[in-house]
Amino acid sequence: MENSLYDCLRELSRSDTCPMHMPGHKRRADLLNSDLPYALDVTEIYGLDDLHSRIWDTDESGYLHELSGKAARLYGCRYAFPLVGGSTVGILAAIRAVTVKAKASELLMARNCHKSVYHAVELNRLTPTFLYPDEVALGIAGAVTPEAVDGYLNDHPDCRLVVLTSPTYEGVISPIAEIGQVVHDHGAYLVVDAAHGAHLPFMGTPSAFEGADLAVVSLHKTLPALTQTALLLVCSERIEPWRVARELGVFETSSPSYPLMASIEACLDWVADHQTVFEAYTHALCGARRALQGMTCLSLLDVPQGYDIGKIVIRTTKTSLTGTELADRLRRTYGIEVEMAARDYIIAMTSVLDVLPASDGQTPLGRLVSALTELDGFVEAQEEAACQNGCCIPRRACSTVEALTAWDGAVCSLDQAVGRVSACYLWAYPPGVPLIIPGERFDTDVAALLEQYMNMGVDLHCVGGEGAVPERIPVLHE
Repeated sequence: MENSLYDCLRELSRSDTCPMHMPGHKRRADLLNSDLPYALDVTEIYGLDDLHSRIWDTDESGYLHELSGKAARLYGCRYAFPLVGGSTVGILAAIRAVTVKAKASELLMARNCHKSVYHAVELNRLTPTFLYPDEVALGIAGAVTPEAVDGYLNDHPDCRLVVLTSPTYEGVISPIAEIGQVVHDHGAYLVVDAAHGAHLPFMGTPSAFEGADLAVVSLHKTLPALTQTALLLVCSERIEPWRVARELGVFETSSPSYPLMASIEACLDWVADHQTVFEAYTHALCGARRALQGMTCLSLLDVPQGYDIGKIVIRTTKTSLTGTELADRLRRTYGIEVEMAARDYIIAMTSVLDVLPASDGQTPLGRLVSALTELDGFVEAQEEAACQNGCCIPRRACSTVEALTAWDGAVCSLDQAVGRVSACYLWAYPPGVPLIIPGERFDTDVAALLEQYMNMGVDLHCVGGEGAVPERIPVLHE
């Protein structure tokens, strides 16, 4: 098409067309005294096609049809559905599409999946079998192996759906191509939450989702796109695109944001035109990691398996600092806000834009490396203490659906919850991986871990009834 979606929106905003339609702000940014993109925010009017159009139909045309094709070509997949509800809506739709297609009642899922996967299990009343990846360090889950998946599927021959996260929040990449072959040999489908891997295909890194049937990537996490923008990728011929579209119609808004869709378009165009910047990004990250490996007190976490080098995980276990204290020093002294602070480490999430100089001539990546290496010279070293288990595995007492159905409003404090069965999801956000789910039993290890998080100021979320940590945690009567 001659013009981009953004060009069309901008031209419309400058016209004298009288908008007798949604939204109610009528594009009158001049009256609203705001620099929000009111002028570009429209609905599905003549000349603008619908997000829920038949993108797989070769007879279709329009901005969003072109956008879908552009995304599919960049990611080397069959079809790509633009999403304006983040990866969450893509995961819900993908799992539902496979559940209906395969008439699935069971699924195999990694225990470190995002909470949206658990919600899909709950909504589809699936029976999950949990796969527990080996721990890399500090409670961080490692890669899933093809052998492990094969073993689980041999033990559960009725399982028709496998859901894995790759790369993980901490950057660990599983061998999805090999796992996909195993899954397909068992007659099952593979859905990959690759929300944190939107950038990987452009860095010469093996794709985090090649071999999957469906995969979801969050553009906004690691590429220059607005928050809530993502793609649902149809990677194989085993799942029909209309099934995916049908479920997106269930879970995604019927009033999509055109500024967000224009952001997806702009992001994909930028990526296509800046391959050399990705090469510079890869080179700079390798240099940054070499520099950080020279620290003596703080330490860079290296993973021997596949790994996204753009995730910089710094351990504090050889210092008197906690991860939250290190994050606070970076914030107060150097003006650097990191992605996440845990008990014994921090995560700095980089993107390709971090190798482009800021107004002061310094790159954000260089600024981070300088701050960390300087701090390494200031902090007091101590003998590395044995890390307490940060990857507790609660025992299951009943299914999630059974626990949610049986809950009668009982709540108790965290101390009183030990030995009781949870009727809630409880997680730290980020990353949004449940520490305990409905149907799992609170034990002393889980309670101790939650107590440590709270003492460190980590924000814990409890969803179920009127739960609030640590005093009103929903539990079952037994």
